Amino acid sequence: MDAVYGLIVLVLGFGAGFSLGRTANTAVKKAKELAEELKTAQCELDRHRQQVNEHFTRTGELVNNMTESYRSVYDHLARGARSLCSGDAARITMITPAEKLIGNPTADHASAPAGAAAPSKPPLETKPDDRSAPPVH
Repeated sequence: MDAVYGLIVLVLGFGAGFSLGRTANTAVKKAKELAEELKTAQCELDRHRQQVNEHFTRTGELVNNMTESYRSVYDHLARGARSLCSGDAARITMITPAEKLIGNPTADHASAPAGAAAPSKPPLETKPDDRSAPPVH
Protein backbone atom coordinates (compact mmCIF):
# COMPACT_ATOMS: atom_id res chain seq x y z
CA MET A 1 0.00 0.00 0.00
CA ASP A 2 2.90 2.27 0.63
CA ALA A 3 3.84 2.04 -3.00
CA VAL A 4 0.32 3.04 -4.06
CA TYR A 5 0.33 6.02 -1.68
CA GLY A 6 3.77 6.93 -2.90
CA LEU A 7 2.63 6.71 -6.50
CA ILE A 8 -0.48 8.83 -5.76
CA VAL A 9 1.62 11.46 -3.97
CA LEU A 10 4.09 11.42 -6.86
CA VAL A 11 1.32 11.89 -9.46
CA LEU A 12 -0.31 14.65 -7.37
CA GLY A 13 3.06 16.33 -6.89
CA PHE A 14 3.80 16.10 -10.59
CA GLY A 15 0.32 17.51 -11.42
CA ALA A 16 0.72 20.33 -8.90
CA GLY A 17 4.20 21.13 -10.20
CA PHE A 18 2.98 21.12 -13.78
CA SER A 19 0.03 23.42 -12.92
CA LEU A 20 2.27 25.75 -10.92
CA GLY A 21 4.76 25.83 -13.79
CA ARG A 22 2.08 26.75 -16.30
CA THR A 23 0.70 29.44 -14.00
CA ALA A 24 4.16 30.88 -13.42
CA ASN A 25 4.85 30.79 -17.15
CA THR A 26 1.56 32.59 -17.81
CA ALA A 27 2.47 35.18 -15.18
CA VAL A 28 5.86 35.71 -16.80
CA LYS A 29 4.22 36.13 -20.21
CA LYS A 30 1.71 38.58 -18.75
CA ALA A 31 4.50 40.52 -17.04
CA LYS A 32 6.40 40.74 -20.35
CA GLU A 33 3.26 41.92 -22.16
CA LEU A 34 2.60 44.55 -19.51
CA ALA A 35 6.22 45.72 -19.62
CA GLU A 36 5.96 46.09 -23.41
CA GLU A 37 2.67 48.00 -23.08
CA LEU A 38 4.27 50.29 -20.50
CA LYS A 39 7.23 50.93 -22.78
CA THR A 40 4.89 51.73 -25.70
CA ALA A 41 2.75 54.03 -23.55
CA GLN A 42 5.87 55.81 -22.26
CA CYS A 43 7.10 56.37 -25.83
CA GLU A 44 3.69 57.75 -26.85
CA LEU A 45 3.66 60.05 -23.80
CA ASP A 46 7.15 61.33 -24.58
CA ARG A 47 6.16 61.95 -28.22
CA HIS A 48 3.00 63.78 -27.10
CA ARG A 49 4.97 65.94 -24.67
CA GLN A 50 7.39 66.84 -27.45
CA GLN A 51 4.52 67.80 -29.73
CA VAL A 52 2.96 69.97 -26.99
CA ASN A 53 6.30 71.69 -26.39
CA GLU A 54 6.79 72.33 -30.11
CA HIS A 55 3.21 73.63 -30.43
CA PHE A 56 3.53 76.14 -27.61
CA THR A 57 7.01 77.21 -28.69
CA ARG A 58 5.66 77.97 -32.16
CA THR A 59 2.59 79.69 -30.66
CA GLY A 60 4.88 81.92 -28.61
CA GLU A 61 6.92 82.81 -31.68
CA LEU A 62 3.78 83.68 -33.64
CA VAL A 63 2.38 85.82 -30.81
CA ASN A 64 5.72 87.65 -30.56
CA ASN A 65 5.68 88.23 -34.33
CA MET A 66 2.12 89.52 -34.13
CA THR A 67 3.04 91.84 -31.25
CA GLU A 68 5.97 93.23 -33.22
CA SER A 69 3.70 93.77 -36.22
CA TYR A 70 1.20 95.70 -34.10
CA ARG A 71 4.01 97.78 -32.65
CA SER A 72 5.31 98.54 -36.14
CA VAL A 73 1.83 99.63 -37.27
CA TYR A 74 1.40 101.76 -34.15
CA ASP A 75 4.83 103.38 -34.63
CA HIS A 76 3.99 104.06 -38.27
CA LEU A 77 0.66 105.65 -37.32
CA ALA A 78 2.24 107.69 -34.52
CA ARG A 79 4.95 109.04 -36.84
CA GLY A 80 2.32 109.88 -39.43
CA ALA A 81 0.13 111.57 -36.84
CA ARG A 82 3.04 113.68 -35.61
CA SER A 83 3.98 114.79 -39.09
CA LEU A 84 0.58 115.00 -40.80
CA CYS A 85 -2.02 115.94 -38.18
CA SER A 86 -2.70 119.06 -36.13
CA GLY A 87 -1.91 119.11 -32.39
CA ASP A 88 -5.18 117.69 -30.99
CA ALA A 89 -5.53 115.04 -33.68
CA ALA A 90 -1.91 113.96 -33.25
CA ARG A 91 -2.29 113.72 -29.46
CA ILE A 92 -5.49 111.67 -29.75
CA THR A 93 -4.00 109.23 -32.26
CA MET A 94 -0.89 108.68 -30.16
CA ILE A 95 -2.73 107.61 -26.98
CA THR A 96 -2.09 103.95 -26.32
CA PRO A 97 -4.86 101.60 -25.16
CA ALA A 98 -2.90 101.06 -21.91
CA GLU A 99 -3.05 104.79 -21.20
CA LYS A 100 -6.82 104.73 -21.70
CA LEU A 101 -7.17 101.82 -19.28
CA ILE A 102 -4.97 103.40 -16.63
CA GLY A 103 -6.88 106.64 -16.77
CA ASN A 104 -4.14 108.88 -18.06
CA PRO A 105 -5.31 112.52 -17.95
CA THR A 106 -4.21 112.94 -21.56
CA ALA A 107 -6.34 109.95 -22.57
CA ASP A 108 -9.27 111.30 -20.52
CA HIS A 109 -8.93 114.62 -22.35
CA ALA A 110 -8.90 112.82 -25.70
CA SER A 111 -12.41 111.54 -25.08
CA ALA A 112 -13.67 114.82 -23.56
CA PRO A 113 -16.28 116.94 -25.36
CA ALA A 114 -15.11 119.46 -27.93
CA GLY A 115 -15.57 122.53 -25.71
CA ALA A 116 -13.56 121.17 -22.75
CA ALA A 117 -10.38 122.93 -21.69
CA ALA A 118 -7.21 121.28 -22.94
CA PRO A 119 -4.45 120.43 -20.44
CA SER A 120 -1.17 122.16 -21.02
CA LYS A 121 0.84 119.00 -21.66
CA PRO A 122 2.96 118.57 -24.77
CA PRO A 123 1.98 115.76 -27.15
CA LEU A 124 3.24 112.26 -26.38
CA GLU A 125 6.56 111.30 -27.89
CA THR A 126 7.43 107.75 -28.82
CA LYS A 127 10.82 106.34 -29.51
CA PRO A 128 10.65 103.87 -32.39
CA ASP A 129 13.87 102.13 -31.33
CA ASP A 130 12.97 101.73 -27.64
CA ARG A 131 9.75 99.75 -27.64
CA SER A 132 9.94 98.53 -24.06
CA ALA A 133 9.85 102.02 -22.54
CA PRO A 134 6.51 103.81 -22.05
CA PRO A 135 5.85 107.01 -24.02
CA VAL A 136 7.49 110.14 -22.64
CA HIS A 137 5.10 112.93 -21.52
